[in-house]
Amino acid sequence: AKTYADLEAITRDLPASGAVAPAAASAAGYPLDRVGGTPGATFSVAIMSSVNRRGTWVVPPSYTAFTIMGWVQLDLRQARFSQPEVTIQAYTLMGGVEIIVPDDIEVEVGGIGIMAAFDHSANGPGVPGAPRLKVTGLALMGSVDVKRVPADQQPGHGRPLLSRDTQPPPELS
Repeated sequence: AKTYADLEAITRDLPASGAVAPAAASAAGYPLDRVGGTPGATFSVAIMSSVNRRGTWVVPPSYTAFTIMGWVQLDLRQARFSQPEVTIQAYTLMGGVEIIVPDDIEVEVGGIGIMAAFDHSANGPGVPGAPRLKVTGLALMGSVDVKRVPADQQPGHGRPLLSRDTQPPPELS
């Protein structure tokens, strides 16, 4: 092209400046803008207290949640994944860790519960090209729950998704 008029013919179908383009998707269908970024903290600790991570945040390659008579809730529905595979290590003593995952990612749960619950029911594939989440750890007289929820379902809209979305567990009240 030698003039702006020559460019107009080949650029007329491009979005106007300032317009928000739809999220790009990998060839397999998972949004490319959900993988990558610089993670912040790599752990949460709740000792007779609670910690919530939700909204937009970047999940590091390895994240540790540790509780003693406390509660940690990690909501990954709007999170970005720093790498295609991330691991969350959950350790709880007389407390709980709840991990809410979007239903379109691959999940592998493999932890141990001693006089406790370590829920493996969220295991399963995601859409092709989606990140993979591995959850490992130990629950001693506590619980680690991994729950699949649609990625676009927000806490607080309509009926609460989970009893702990808005309040600490009863044993901490």
